Amino acid sequence: MKNQYVSELTNGSIINSAFVVSKKQISQKKDGSSYCRLELQDKSGKIKGVLWTETLERTKDFEVGDYVFVRGEVSLYGDELQANILTLQKIQDLKKVDLSDFIRTCPKDVKEMFSRLLSLIRSMKNPFLRDLLLKFFLDESFSDSFKKAAAAITYHHSYSGGLLEHTLSVCETCDHMAAKYSNVNRDLALAGAILQGDQFPVLLAVKDGDEASVGGVEPGGEARLPGLDLL
Repeated sequence: MKNQYVSELTNGSIINSAFVVSKKQISQKKDGSSYCRLELQDKSGKIKGVLWTETLERTKDFEVGDYVFVRGEVSLYGDELQANILTLQKIQDLKKVDLSDFIRTCPKDVKEMFSRLLSLIRSMKNPFLRDLLLKFFLDESFSDSFKKAAAAITYHHSYSGGLLEHTLSVCETCDHMAAKYSNVNRDLALAGAILQGDQFPVLLAVKDGDEASVGGVEPGGEARLPGLDLL
């Protein structure tokens, strides 16, 4: 399914591969017809693309975070490469998607970062908060997903391991601030730092028995919170 990467595309390249949608904007031409500007991404980079009116009209709905199979051709628009998209089809079966093809990996040691995060959790004095968080992070399935997840698709830490890196950074900042200011509740600050990210509930949400995608919980099927079964 993934047989081309953005870094391999040049002017005149024929596109026939899968990507993740990182940006999407519907615009209007002077005659009132709609077209779509978007950005396609994989682990090697990003490329801007366009769905002209005729193609957009026959393309089913897709959103940012969706994995899509694209056919088209690369051309120069100004001094930038642009994908002129002829067909775009949302990938429905996420089991066919290998996330390592689409998301860069964290440059830091994930195992070492996870160990530091566990140490911070274990150092919490509030037994209820500490034990609650350990129920999640000592669960092999949850912790594996957490370590692989990106913090975001586009803006920051947008690579596998990025959620862990971002969470640890915020936690260590909270730990430092709690040591400096006596009126800061360290345990609440740490718990808030861990739970604050949008991806935390996404990691808990399961659709039709499948793990949620990095881009978010896919539509269809009822989401549940299997993490609560750990309590």
